[in-house]
Amino acid sequence: MYFTSPSREEGILTSPYMVTTSGGCLYFYYNMEGGPSVELKIYIQAGVNKTMTFYANGIDMKTDQWKKGWFNIPPGGTEVFFHAYGDIYYLKPSIVAIDDIFFDEGTRCPASPSKYEDNSVLLFMSNIINVV
Repeated sequence: MYFTSPSREEGILTSPYMVTTSGGCLYFYYNMEGGPSVELKIYIQAGVNKTMTFYANGIDMKTDQWKKGWFNIPPGGTEVFFHAYGDIYYLKPSIVAIDDIFFDEGTRCPASPSKYEDNSVLLFMSNIINVV
């Protein structure tokens, strides 16, 4: 998914509905440009519950820098929603790109590191998250 926004717009990428018996780990790469005016939020919907499981913004992201993210998918029926939001930043439109989404069924995601190599702002929710 490639999303660009010159004026407070949102793009949403929705996964197909998937059913797993043991859950798994969903991996992806993302890139953002636009500093604090660009965001990526990822939600999981399992049954009637929709929970944000990942958040990142463009603070301290370098141009053409791709980061790896991952989070656990619970067993059962699930949909994943990638929400990209952007606005103008230093007279340029915001950009969010997501690539190489991979679901590894039956495995748990690696633990989050205790330190990050950069100062990206992350919001840790429920059973998620990792950025390298």
